Amino acid sequence: MRDKPEPLSVPEKPNETWSMDFMADQLADGRSIRTLNVLDNFNREGLGIQVDFALPAVRVARCLNQIIEWRGDGNLK
Repeated sequence: MRDKPEPLSVPEKPNETWSMDFMADQLADGRSIRTLNVLDNFNREGLGIQVDFALPAVRVARCLNQIIEWRGDGNLK
């Protein structure tokens, strides 16, 4: 029998934890697009959305660095 999992932690203040996810869609002409969505887990505020035909790691890192400059680095200190 498995142990009962620990409950998920719930952030107590903004900027404590963020989530990011990629999504994909297709334009009417058949070209694929990707989105990167970054959310604050406390209040579900959208911190950043990047949309393009490709989202290489360098662009993802640049986006996250811009959010850190804007919001502060939270627990990264």
